[in-house]
Amino acid sequence: MKVLTTTLAAAILIAGAGCGGAELTAADLPRLDDQERAVFLLCQSDKYVEEHGKQAWETFSLKYDSPSDIEAALLKRGYSCTEQEVHDYF
Repeated sequence: MKVLTTTLAAAILIAGAGCGGAELTAADLPRLDDQERAVFLLCQSDKYVEEHGKQAWETFSLKYDSPSDIEAALLKRGYSCTEQEVHDYF
């Protein structure tokens, strides 16, 4: 019974990993093309807006000089997306 439970738990973990994977980090971003990178920022911003609202987003985003600066600031604050979330926008 213990082997069956362990096997089932492992199968659930593996299945879950394929459903979205780990959130992307700054180290992952260079491998994204320009379109994926733009969508990643859109995904990040959507998460920020969900938590703080549109007005807060406008105030936040105006503090930075470029999209990559905004992206980095959002990552520092814990706003990221999985590769699957990025591809779901397409």
